[in-house]
Amino acid sequence: MILVQAKKQQIFKILRESFEIWGDGLSFKHYLRFNYQLFNLAWAKNHYKFYVLASQNGVLAGFKLYSLKLNIQGRIFRIAGLGAIYVKKGFRQKGLGHQIIDLAIKHLASKKYDGIVLFSDIASQFYTRHGFKVINQDDYIIDLDKDKIIDHLKNTSQTPQKAINISEILLDRKWAKILCTIYHKNYKLGHNLIRRCRHYLSFKLFKEHYALKHAKTKSPVINFLIDIQNSSYIIFSSQKHQKLRILEVCGYNLIGLMTSLYYYCFKKNIYTIELFKPSPKLEEILGQFSQNTYLKKRDWGKFMLLSLHEKLARLTLGKNTENQIYIHEFDYF
Repeated sequence: MILVQAKKQQIFKILRESFEIWGDGLSFKHYLRFNYQLFNLAWAKNHYKFYVLASQNGVLAGFKLYSLKLNIQGRIFRIAGLGAIYVKKGFRQKGLGHQIIDLAIKHLASKKYDGIVLFSDIASQFYTRHGFKVINQDDYIIDLDKDKIIDHLKNTSQTPQKAINISEILLDRKWAKILCTIYHKNYKLGHNLIRRCRHYLSFKLFKEHYALKHAKTKSPVINFLIDIQNSSYIIFSSQKHQKLRILEVCGYNLIGLMTSLYYYCFKKNIYTIELFKPSPKLEEILGQFSQNTYLKKRDWGKFMLLSLHEKLARLTLGKNTENQIYIHEFDYF
């Protein structure tokens, strides 16, 4: 068996077989159309590949590969992102999942990648045996104090701004340019950020919007609060059961944006906020109008890293970030 970059017919064969797992509420027709359009986006052509484990029995397993640049404490590392690891029915429970991970690690090391990241929805032990380490699996939960928010909104001199939904962002190209400009300003400060370009952002926005538009099951609506003057923004989604999930925070001066976020929560009667575990500084900002905060381990989306370079191994994602303000769940793949 050998690991090879998949040809188009191999990709769509796996997509047909894996539809039940990753269909995400799409019809089969829309699922195939979504992946076809995704592979043909400008960023995907050079940074988004599909690899398969092939034998005389055909394609037995596969995974998606994202090629990324990651800024960790001011150093740039070439990172591979793994996603949608799949083993064909009839060949599961035979070690092929571990075999394709081993082959992927060897292949990526030979291509001079500095590390591999993934988000695991299964038991982390599957990946830790290959050297991966869990970097983040905690959610930070905030139960907001309604009375404090009402008092703040009454007394503030700031006018809350309207949230912009993802459909509006895609319709007007200026927003993608503005988001990239704000992101790059913060990227240069040495935060733990994935290097983005306009094409990458378009790739991410397309993925999120397609499911919202075509899925049979109702997907959370992604919204944006953008403060151009202070080079800051917040991306969040409205969840079920009166919950709001913060997907991304970028920038330092968040006073106006937090007022707008609390106003959104008040209007929608939402008093629980969830997000990836934040830095102490961001935790301080978010906790101003809370009545209770606590950590809860996720059973999905455990962020894991395998270092392939000694310099990356010596660094820790999130280290020395007490005063940095960022959350980047939006880069989940």
